[in-house]
Amino acid sequence: MRSDSLHVTFAFLGEIDEERAEVAGELVRSVEPRRVRMRLGSEIRGLPRKRPRVLALDEVGGEVGGLQADVAVSLAEVGVLGPERRPSRRPFWSHMTVARLKRGALGGRSVASFISTVAPPDGEVIATHDAAALTLFRSELGRGPATYTALATVELTGGGG
Repeated sequence: MRSDSLHVTFAFLGEIDEERAEVAGELVRSVEPRRVRMRLGSEIRGLPRKRPRVLALDEVGGEVGGLQADVAVSLAEVGVLGPERRPSRRPFWSHMTVARLKRGALGGRSVASFISTVAPPDGEVIATHDAAALTLFRSELGRGPATYTALATVELTGGGG
């Protein structure tokens, strides 16, 4: 993946109207900037488990989860995200996607066997980085890859490695 496309997804809002999108944007712009340190674990995970199309690393520091919880609570309080609007009932999993796999990309090898050949780096944490921004994106699905448009952004402090 290109480094400018690395991100952590906090919530999928699903299809929402323009009014709710504006409310969500106002909420994002109102987040108090703060340092959010990301610590990426060394274990590669394939998603979904049965036939992975994505390779990801866990975020193990907990700071990202704290910011996500704050944002999710605020989105629920203003009616943009709630039990009836949540596409997934799974708990938040703080991770960074590092690769997407096209069908047949591993020449018939299973993702599990591929992952087992990747030598784990020394230590439990392989990288730390300060998150640069919190952004609300609109995704447009269609033929070809999805396109993403930033609707609202707040710069967080830090932003460097």
